[in-house]
Amino acid sequence: MIYNHEISRLRETKNRDTVLAIMVSVPDNGSMPTSDVYLGIFDESKDSGFCFWVNSTILDAAMTQSNQFWCVDNEGHVFTTSTLVNAPLAVLEDVSFGYKKEYLSKVNAYRFSELPINTLWCSDLVTIFADESGTVCHIEGDKVTLHSLDLIPLSFFGNTYNDLYLYGRKTKLWHFNGIQWTEIALPDVGLDHLAISGGIVLSDGDVIFVTSYGFVFKGNAKKGFSLLSTPKKTYSGICQYEGRYFVSAKDEGLFEVTNIDNQWQFHLISPARLPLSLHTMGKEGNQALFMASALNIGKPHFVVVDPGNNIGEKERAYSWEINIE
Repeated sequence: MIYNHEISRLRETKNRDTVLAIMVSVPDNGSMPTSDVYLGIFDESKDSGFCFWVNSTILDAAMTQSNQFWCVDNEGHVFTTSTLVNAPLAVLEDVSFGYKKEYLSKVNAYRFSELPINTLWCSDLVTIFADESGTVCHIEGDKVTLHSLDLIPLSFFGNTYNDLYLYGRKTKLWHFNGIQWTEIALPDVGLDHLAISGGIVLSDGDVIFVTSYGFVFKGNAKKGFSLLSTPKKTYSGICQYEGRYFVSAKDEGLFEVTNIDNQWQFHLISPARLPLSLHTMGKEGNQALFMASALNIGKPHFVVVDPGNNIGEKERAYSWEINIE
């Protein structure tokens, strides 16, 4: 049997020294996909290691500061090294999963929705996930709280529980202040089908969101958001790296952005076809830019880019490969 392997998502662990990569494997005989989660470290001489697999499609994964593992799938399951109570549904009988004990001590399966759970966010105290209908579940110890939001969720964004964003299709944006969820109005650009594709937090607390149709919004939940004057590119991600700002654009590649607060100026760092995402990961002094591409030849991989500097150091790139087991 031949499999088409696709790296669908990349997540940083909370201790910031490893990377979680989700790989979905689709067989050519029409049977159901399977998924794996791999762990990697910031060392180009070392490859990734498998830690979890399941016979469904994993949609998101995370690991807390204390190395509690979480992932969610397209059948409403939650897989975690934590022990939960009050899961409303029974785990599907045909679900099958496994893990490596050198990475994960034990993994438990629960089911919280009949719909796909699209994204999750977690800390050592709280875990939040959102299903396809916009139902957001907060788990805090034995307490489970549900919130119903008007959006089809794509991803959580934010570092703290009391300042957390959830963005969805059709430029839907919600904010959680630690007590309640509130919908955030973005400037009307005359389109209702564009989607937020990434965000960063600036030093003054403002947030910048880029979108797949080239519009860029800046602001925060308290004062609102405005539209920045930027080139219209199909942005697929934005990140910060050592005080510099970078964006990825479909069919173009990786760019450095200057004058981030006003009229953006672009400098091409690395051309690449179909970059799907862009992330800065790692601790200060040992960071890397990770860029995913749909065109994985041979082993599935992420591209790791060192953008160089302005005093003679040139950019370079290497592959962080997935060792399929």
